[in-house]
Amino acid sequence: MIFTFYSYKGGVGRTHLLANIAAYLCYYKKRKVLLIDWDLEAPGLHFYFDKKDEDLQHTKGLIDLCENYQLQISKATEENPLQEKDLLFPNQDYIYNLITAQNGGKIDILPAIQYTENYHQRINQFDWLDFHDNQKGSIYLSWLKSKLKLKSNYDYVFIDSRTGQNDYSGICNVLMPDMNILVVAPNTQNFEGAKKMADRILRSKYVEELTDMEKPDTPPRFILPILSRYDDYVSENAKKYRNKFINYFYMYFLPISIKESSSKNTDAHISIQKLPFELITIKTSQKYNPLIAVGENILFSEKQERIIEGDFLNNIINITKYFLEPFNKNQTIDLVNLIGDSLVDVWNDIVKKTDSNTEEKKIACLELANYHAKRGNYQKALENYKIAIDLFKDNKYKLYILYYEIGQLHFEKRKFEEAKTNYEECNIYLEKIEKRHTILRKIQQDYKKYTLCNIGKCYRELGKYAESIKYIQDSIDLTKNYVYGYYSLGKTHQYFKEYKKAKECYEYVLELNPRYIPAWNNLGVIYNSQQNDTKAIECYESALQIDENHADVWNNLGVVYAKQQNYAEAIKSFERALKIDENDASAWNNLSCTYSLEKNKEQALFHLKKAIEIDTEYKQQAQTDTDFEWLWQDKDFLTLVKNDLL
Repeated sequence: MIFTFYSYKGGVGRTHLLANIAAYLCYYKKRKVLLIDWDLEAPGLHFYFDKKDEDLQHTKGLIDLCENYQLQISKATEENPLQEKDLLFPNQDYIYNLITAQNGGKIDILPAIQYTENYHQRINQFDWLDFHDNQKGSIYLSWLKSKLKLKSNYDYVFIDSRTGQNDYSGICNVLMPDMNILVVAPNTQNFEGAKKMADRILRSKYVEELTDMEKPDTPPRFILPILSRYDDYVSENAKKYRNKFINYFYMYFLPISIKESSSKNTDAHISIQKLPFELITIKTSQKYNPLIAVGENILFSEKQERIIEGDFLNNIINITKYFLEPFNKNQTIDLVNLIGDSLVDVWNDIVKKTDSNTEEKKIACLELANYHAKRGNYQKALENYKIAIDLFKDNKYKLYILYYEIGQLHFEKRKFEEAKTNYEECNIYLEKIEKRHTILRKIQQDYKKYTLCNIGKCYRELGKYAESIKYIQDSIDLTKNYVYGYYSLGKTHQYFKEYKKAKECYEYVLELNPRYIPAWNNLGVIYNSQQNDTKAIECYESALQIDENHADVWNNLGVVYAKQQNYAEAIKSFERALKIDENDASAWNNLSCTYSLEKNKEQALFHLKKAIEIDTEYKQQAQTDTDFEWLWQDKDFLTLVKNDLL
């Protein structure tokens, strides 16, 4: 995902925040981050990493990249039009390494420009409007964006935007990012300037152009306003400006697609939205600290064994942990762990104490249902969703979402008939929607696609191959190159042992998105089932090179090593899986099997007990698994697998 950091004025800590988030991700999360210095009025992002212009003088930059495109477009003719092969993706001539950590994380930079003597003049002479409007530069940058997201080896791309309002804000703040992080100092000038930028992002002609241009399953763009240079020592004045910040920006803390589709903001919407944003502001604001403000250094270090306590650093981590990381991984933001507990009592009071069918009660009930669903509280979530259906019975826009969420709830509990029924109900309401607005059409098409695919998944779990294939194929037919649809199609073929067709689906998914880890993982499973250990290991390693924090991939890799009798590597793999997910019963059981194959009774029984504590089905399985055959008559083994108290 691509994130743009913007501030209306300089000196508010925007670049300092960007650099520290990058350092945290590199040193503590082993992430690979590319920084793009788009602050063309005052380039110098590299200074935060103790680099000078002279260090980067042999590295080309953003302006050089765009000038290369201009050169290529100038050579194009009707007979020989510009082709994709002519477009330049930044190679090592354009990338400078700022940090390479011992853990594998790194930070690279695409500078603003090559730092030659006349670089300021070249920056000032570059005409962004002409580049965009007359030379079709937006097509090149859209191509560059897609390649950065799908084809590069970076986990994150951070853009340091320039300040103020400028000709290329539509590019830097709308065309390029998936999320805009607005860093705002506590004064009216910054509030007004950042608010205008937020409005410009929401209302820009580029938003609708991009919605039409991009694939329908493109995630919505988010705006995350961050209060910076906030000094709560000046208590009354600080509180005044914090409240002012909340009043200015609470309405922007939404996916753009949702914001655009809202017809109005009622008092109920405002009261419900303000409270979470107030809690978010407390946990993300960048407080003023004179020791940090002087020098604006990187606050995270490779040598630092643990993060020093303090609001400033903790809030940087909160921004990363609760916004950037989940959005980067799943294109969603889950605030349950950050603020959910603080709101449950408020929502419960509104639902229970409000007799009439008010907007406030509707929203509180919906939030409560979503909260319980995300926490895995199945019955409470279902109860509140059903209340919400009654409250929203005259709102077909809400009803299809509610039936979809109930379907998701049932599916997670493996109640596939109930899930299918609710997905079908969702489909009925989707057909009733008037699709007059571009973004509403996109939302409807997305839900239609997801719903058909999920009905197909239900049929798969119910053992109905033909029906599963039909519905998933229908979802794919709704839009071009639906990655998850092809992946689901592959899973259905795999489920019914149609391995050749499954492989074709997964391979096509990886053509569309080489970083799609589930496809690599399932390809590995197929190769393993076909006794092609080498290809299986290659697939699992490809997945782990993209992101090593996938327990199921480590678990599957361990299975292959165990089959090869490479028990040392198998144990390492299973332990890595458990480090990521300590409740992975399969990994505990596989560790137990591996130790049993090594004739290590103590470790085998210890890990088997852990597996059984999570899932008692492993009791019965152990009694027939030949990995434990030498223990089948062992007294301690029999005590463990026959003990009904576990």
